[in-house]
Amino acid sequence: MVINILYLYYDLMNLYGESGNIKAIMQSLKDQEIDVNLDKLSLEDNIDFSKYDLIYIGCGTEKAQKIALDNIMQYKNQLEEYINNDKFILATGNSFELFGKKIGQTEALGILDFEAIPLEKRKVGDFIANSEYGKILAFENRGSKLQNNRVPFLDSEIGVNFKNFYGTYLIRTINGKKL
Repeated sequence: MVINILYLYYDLMNLYGESGNIKAIMQSLKDQEIDVNLDKLSLEDNIDFSKYDLIYIGCGTEKAQKIALDNIMQYKNQLEEYINNDKFILATGNSFELFGKKIGQTEALGILDFEAIPLEKRKVGDFIANSEYGKILAFENRGSKLQNNRVPFLDSEIGVNFKNFYGTYLIRTINGKKL
């Protein structure tokens, strides 16, 4: 078996060293004796999402997020089809906001049913929760909260889950089960 992974905007959306998440995913698959192909694509690349089993996007600055949003809009139909065909996307930090209806006052892809609303003060610190996935101990550093989130993951403010799309403000686990 071979899993094809796309690390999207690897150079732009890598604020907290999200490349470590890709390394962990790849190692986990290799430990299960699953072969992995990894492509790193960004702004200048022509992307065919149908070639991938998993897309990963990490966190970026607000400026990088805006650049990524401007670029990803050309792929809206492809991404909507990808998600509706139950393909996997993992988006950490503020990257998953790209898929909602709005980021602040800016129109986003509109594929998922939520809006990202700017916080007056950043939320930085540990996140602890008991969930169906076990105990989650993680770190968050975010400048937004979710509003009208009809597809929550863990809770309605921390993330989204629709089919096999997982988006979370949690940028790394401290201990416990990894996301």
